[in-house]
This record gives sequence, structure tokens and C-alpha cells, in this order.
Amino acid sequence: EKENEDDIDVSSISWPFIITGLWCIVFSFGFLILAFLPYRMPDYYTEHRKEEQDKEGAETSIGQLPIFFILVFIYYFISCGIERIYQPMISTFGICGPLHLSPGEAVVTDSFYNGGFMCGRLASAVIAKLIVPRNIIIISLLCCLIASISLSVLASSSLYGLYAGTAILGCFVSWQFGACYSWVAKKVDVTGRISALFFIACGTGSLVTPPLAGYIFTSRLGPMSIIYLTLGFCILQCVVFTSMWMLARRTRSSKESFNLQQLKQ
Repeated sequence: EKENEDDIDVSSISWPFIITGLWCIVFSFGFLILAFLPYRMPDYYTEHRKEEQDKEGAETSIGQLPIFFILVFIYYFISCGIERIYQPMISTFGICGPLHLSPGEAVVTDSFYNGGFMCGRLASAVIAKLIVPRNIIIISLLCCLIASISLSVLASSSLYGLYAGTAILGCFVSWQFGACYSWVAKKVDVTGRISALFFIACGTGSLVTPPLAGYIFTSRLGPMSIIYLTLGFCILQCVVFTSMWMLARRTRSSKESFNLQQLKQ
């Protein structure tokens, strides 16, 4: 009888993974269909770059472009790192942290993060039509910084503070990928191999930060280390984007501009 109960428990746990796997398979067929369709992506830069250069004159390219792309890599490493630090560990923080939440209450914390992330992504589609990418990034960075500071103060003593801070962090961190991509695309041509930089940076951040979060969680710093690490990453991200923005404002003449075609090949 106990073996039958164990089988039922395992079966109930496996269903979310089965549903997710089937969902991914369905969408994979959609991508296969797109691959065989006779459509081509529009070449935005060929059509618009010359017009922009004519309007702006000779000063069009970002100075110190390799350094700029290094900063872009770090920005995306941090952005996806924040997601991978906080979202996987927040339920564990709720159970093992100062609040000692029940499993049910801890799962709600994860729901607040994912719900905030989903609402942020949906809202960003509308906001992107009203606000320029640079300002979206600034709003996102400031709100994530405020949320992480609030969590550092309230997460150890207030359940509702933990829920609210988690939802705000999830909402505004969801803006960062698309907004920064659009902002960089307005500065330089990000088609070709350069476009892989964004995804490699995110993948690297997602790979490196979970072991780091797990290590410090079990260290002398304790469960609150997750909140402090998130705050540190948010501060560092603000510094990185400020550096990116300052470099983007420094232009060099067209004769001295960096040869992007070599990077794309």
C-alpha cells in the first residue's frame, strides 16, 4: 500500500514536466515551419542606416566599440544572473530564511515573482510604443534597485514586504533584455554574429550564478545572502549601464569608425 502511495506521489509530481515538455514540442513544430517558409527578414540597416548617417553627419559611430560590447556582455550577464539568483532560490529562502514560511507560503513567493515577470513582459509591449528604450532601461534599473533595497530591509521581518518586493523585482527585470537590445540596435548594427553576444552573455550568467547563489546560501552569510547578492548585482548593473551610456555618447568620425563587418563575419 505504501508503494502505491509513492507511485501516486511520483506521478503527480511528473505531470508538470510532462505538460511542459509537450508544450515545447508543439512550439518546436512552429519553428520548423518558419524555417521552411520562403520569407526573409527585412534588412532594416540597409534601408535606414544611410538615411540616419545623412541626417547626423560624419559623427555616427560609437567610440571604443570593443569596450562597449564588453559592457553589453556584462550587462546581460548580470541581468540574467539576477533572474537565476533570485527566482530559483526565493522559495528556499522563504522556508529556510528568517520568516520560516510554510511550503505553501513559500510557493506563493515564487508565484509573485513569475506573475510580476509575466505582467512586466505584457506591459512592456505597450510601454515600448510610448517610451524610448533608454528611459525604459533607466526605469527598470531604478525599480529593481529600489525593490532589492526594500527586500534587504523587509524580507527578514515582513511576509507582505517579501511578496511585494519580489513582484516588483520580477516585473521590472523582465524589461531589461528587450529594452537594452533595442537601445543597442539604435546605436550599432547588431545583425549577424554580433547578435549572438546577447544570448551568450545571458547563457553565461544563467550558468555561473546558480552555483554561486547556492554556495553563499549555505555559507556564514545565511539565507539573507541571496537578497544581498541581488542588491549587489543591481548596483553593479546600474554602474555598467551608466558606462555604456557614456561610451555611446562619445562618437568618432566615419573615417575612424570601427569595422563592424569584420565582427559580423
